Amino acid sequence: TLSEVMVELQRDYPDHDAASVLMEKYIPYDYLIQGMDIVRSVEVPTGVADEVELYALFTDISVGDAP
Repeated sequence: TLSEVMVELQRDYPDHDAASVLMEKYIPYDYLIQGMDIVRSVEVPTGVADEVELYALFTDISVGDAP
């Protein structure tokens, strides 16, 4: 999944907290928000019944138009 890819990228580049999200002109706004959420953080199970903890990935997000 995309979340797993983002976790791997954060593991490979632990000193980086910036990411750019570039969207095509006709992509729905909701998709932009979902993409930003995936880039920003991931929910990690704590081991306690249905409890999760938020783990920060790339928190400094820039948004722009795709070339």
